Amino acid sequence: MYEEGSQIRRPAKSIVSNIVESFGLRRYKNEFIQFLTYAIASCDETKVLLEMLLGTGSH
Repeated sequence: MYEEGSQIRRPAKSIVSNIVESFGLRRYKNEFIQFLTYAIASCDETKVLLEMLLGTGSH
């Protein structure tokens, strides 16, 4: 259970970090978009991990 929690926390924290970093780079359109894309990918990863956890009944 601890390992699963750790797996979910990592991309969840990454979402916020990437949004903050993109904001800092907002003057540079390509980098801004790149970090927002990373945030979306981390969000997708978090959703998949939560769905897998729910699907296995490990909640």
